[in-house]
Amino acid sequence: MKYAISQRSREYVRDRAQMHMGAIVTIYKSGDVGFDPANGLSVFPDRNSYYEGKARIWQVNEGDMVVSGEAQITQLTTNISIPWDAASPKKDDIVVVVSNESDTRMAENVFRVVYVDGGGYIGGTRRMRCVSLTESANWNNRVVAGP
Repeated sequence: MKYAISQRSREYVRDRAQMHMGAIVTIYKSGDVGFDPANGLSVFPDRNSYYEGKARIWQVNEGDMVVSGEAQITQLTTNISIPWDAASPKKDDIVVVVSNESDTRMAENVFRVVYVDGGGYIGGTRRMRCVSLTESANWNNRVVAGP
């Protein structure tokens, strides 16, 4: 069965979806961490962003428990939506929250993209399933999902 959805309907849905985008995010391509044998230090890839703009951060939920050394770290999961006409994110890209008007504590949180939804018939937004690690009261600095 073929569905006929007008361009006007698509634009209406996309405009309405963007009205709920109260966060500003930056998305980076994730790259491989290298090693410099001359000085023994890790070499991190350049962080050139390919999207900077509005987004909707859905409810952040507690995910799985991850054991790292002696620490138990909770992995958070959420969906983050960006406008349909934005560049398409890929698995393992990094999303940095610049600001979020509905929850200011989200600023500077970092998420790793684990899945990108398809558009469906209308393609209202590009929705990404993302994960992040929680910070612990025992740490001095924030732990982030990416390099």
